[in-house]
Amino acid sequence: MKHKNLPTIHHRPHQRAGYPLPTTSYLLPTKKAYTIIELLTVLAIMLVVAAMMAPTFGTFRRSVRLRSVTRIIANNLITARSMAITQRAIYTAYIVHDPPNLLFQCYIREDTSNKTVGKVIDLNKIGARQIRPRLNPPQVFPYSVRFKFTGGVSGAIPPELFITDGKNTKSITVTNTTGRVKIKN
Repeated sequence: MKHKNLPTIHHRPHQRAGYPLPTTSYLLPTKKAYTIIELLTVLAIMLVVAAMMAPTFGTFRRSVRLRSVTRIIANNLITARSMAITQRAIYTAYIVHDPPNLLFQCYIREDTSNKTVGKVIDLNKIGARQIRPRLNPPQVFPYSVRFKFTGGVSGAIPPELFITDGKNTKSITVTNTTGRVKIKN
C-alpha cells in the first residue's frame, strides 16, 4: 500500500520526470583534456629533476667503469693463476698500458710455448680511456705476474697495481706465496 504523503525517492537525477538523459555518466568528470599550463608545469618539474640528477649520473657511470676495469684485470690474474694450477705450468698475466698508442690491454701467456692463451682484452673498447693504471713502487709497463703451478708467484714480488679515474682509486694486490688476488677500495 502506498502512502500519499511520502515523497518518491529517486536515486539518480535523470530518473525524475522532466530531466533529459545525460550523454555521459553523471559520476565522471566532464573535463576531457589537460591544459597547456598543466603540461608545461609537469615538463618544468621533470626538467628540474633531470638537472639535479645529471651530475650524479656522470659520477655513477665513472665509478661503474672503474669497477668493471678493475674486475676484468683481477679476473685475468685469477684466470692465469687457476690455469697455472690446473695445467701444471707457468702462466704469466700481462697488463699493457701505452697511452700514446691508446693501448690498454690484458692477456695471458704460457711460458713454455710463449703462446697467448684466450683472447686479448682491449680495455679501451669498454670505455677505459679515462682510467689510468699506476704501479707502487713505480715501474714501467707492461705489468706482469708469473704464476707457478703451485699457485704462488714466481720471481719478484709483483707491485701493487692502482687503477684510477682521476677521482676514485682501486688497487689490486697479488700475494707472493699464495698468488691470491685482492681488490681494495
